[in-house]
Amino acid sequence: MTKSPNDSYIGLSDNYHYLSEIFDQYIGIKYYDYIRGQFKILTEKLSLGARHLDVGCGTGNLLEYSYDLGFNVKGIDVSPSMIRVASAKLNSNIDLSCKSLFDLTNKNWDIITANNDVLNYLAIDYSLVYIFDIISNLLSQNGIFYGDIVSDKDILQNWEDSTHTYSDSKTFQCKVTYKIQDQIEPRGLVERDWKLRVNNKWIRQNPEIEVLRGISVDEIISAAKDNNLSVNLSEFPNGNIQIILKKYKV
Repeated sequence: MTKSPNDSYIGLSDNYHYLSEIFDQYIGIKYYDYIRGQFKILTEKLSLGARHLDVGCGTGNLLEYSYDLGFNVKGIDVSPSMIRVASAKLNSNIDLSCKSLFDLTNKNWDIITANNDVLNYLAIDYSLVYIFDIISNLLSQNGIFYGDIVSDKDILQNWEDSTHTYSDSKTFQCKVTYKIQDQIEPRGLVERDWKLRVNNKWIRQNPEIEVLRGISVDEIISAAKDNNLSVNLSEFPNGNIQIILKKYKV
């Protein structure tokens, strides 16, 4: 299924309301240490002032690093809570917007990033060919895209009733459950069950639920070829895939 670019995720409920408050301290540190290292390698040949767009910027970890490297940065995220946390901690010169990829009109980005499974969420409603077409149109000539995705293999092999828990033992508890929702697509469901300590009592909150679609190596290669993008893939032991695309002249 492919939607038009006029559709927007902004009207959806915020599935990161509670997660945004603990993301930096309990989840993002090790992950973004790796992402920053890869980003530095990819941008070594870019000049100061190069334009960087971070799609699904979250709390702004990569934006902060990119800005310190001297790039002209913009971050977008469909979560008002993530944008609020990012705005509170980042330099005021960093441009932040609560938007989706399909809301953008300004082009010629030298590097576009979309980490933390952003493409998997978009792929629920949009074909990967269409997503790459949008990315290609936003990139400058020889521009780079860098992202990572949950593979179809990962969902089918590792997700059935897999769980883990985040907690500081004092103010919050979060049990994260992964389930296979559809084995054909395949789709996976992530449910975060929250308890917050209020007046010395643990109070259960509304769960945050997300659905994403696993993406295969063949689908990535095919979508890149259809959009005249060179592609470099790295597969991790858990089945996840790192994607580097480059726009070149036809």
